[in-house]
Amino acid sequence: MKKFIEFYDKLAEKLCNFGSDKYLHLLFGLLIGIFASLIFAVTTKGCMEISYATCGAIAATIVMLLKEIVDFFRGGNFDVTDWLFGTIGGIIGALLYLIIF
Repeated sequence: MKKFIEFYDKLAEKLCNFGSDKYLHLLFGLLIGIFASLIFAVTTKGCMEISYATCGAIAATIVMLLKEIVDFFRGGNFDVTDWLFGTIGGIIGALLYLIIF
């Protein structure tokens, strides 16, 4: 877990040299929303597509919330706007799943 956090910190530092990491949260939320929707679709057959997309959006929301909790316990601040950008990205990812698949 420590290596993953170090990798994330290095990646975020490189991608966020322009001053704001909100776009990074949006991007990761979007990717989580799409991939979680796909995982739910592959592992649970017989449900409606909207169910998979909803689960993907919820998964992105939970992951982004956990990320902010980890930041808080690592000595940083719990940034609600980072969490909201990640959640919005997850919702966009779930909608993209519905459109593409």
